Amino acid sequence: MREFDGNLANHLWVGDYHNIGGSYLTAACFARADASGGCLVSRDAGGGGSRCWNLGIGTNNANVISWRVESSVAEVANGATNVIGAGMIHACGVKDGNGANTLRVYLNGVLDGQTFGTGAIVTGGANIAIGRRHHTSQPFDGAIGEVAIWAAALTVPEIVALAKGFSPLMIRPDSLLSYWPVLGNDSPEPDYISSLGAGVVGTVPKSDHPKVYRPRSAIYVPAG
Repeated sequence: MREFDGNLANHLWVGDYHNIGGSYLTAACFARADASGGCLVSRDAGGGGSRCWNLGIGTNNANVISWRVESSVAEVANGATNVIGAGMIHACGVKDGNGANTLRVYLNGVLDGQTFGTGAIVTGGANIAIGRRHHTSQPFDGAIGEVAIWAAALTVPEIVALAKGFSPLMIRPDSLLSYWPVLGNDSPEPDYISSLGAGVVGTVPKSDHPKVYRPRSAIYVPAG
């Protein structure tokens, strides 16, 4: 993990990222939140500050996990549990199509909030930020690691496995777009799925990492 100090100048940055559309998406990570109002991981749609999606702590409601996805309107699912000062947590946001309770937020593998999903995810833009919003706002104060993104809606058993420390490499690997363990040893932090490393911008020191169970051998994803 890496330690973020609530300063916009200190974050991780991924350029030229996948254009994720459709109505199915999962973002997840481990975190320790020391203050509210910060993004864990976000993707913006480019100029004007419009976002595609972001997973954060208190970005739309104080002290809880917030999962916001832009479609024809802003879809926001807020958790119900105060996570500030709660130590290490696992945060996960899922967009599972459209309709009642299709936008969901999970805390430590347990459903913590849900709302109505309305449409396909806004596309455009090119970058992802870890530890703040891409559009120069909502810096995070705390630690972040094990960041992963899937072009799919993970199931409850899969999210529970992630929260227990099973590597994202072992969870729906055919839909896994990116996985940054954020071990604090390299810049850029490697993406184990693609070449889209997360560059360290400013000062983001190494922090204690959660225990993670990783596969002992390569995982092969069938073609087609």
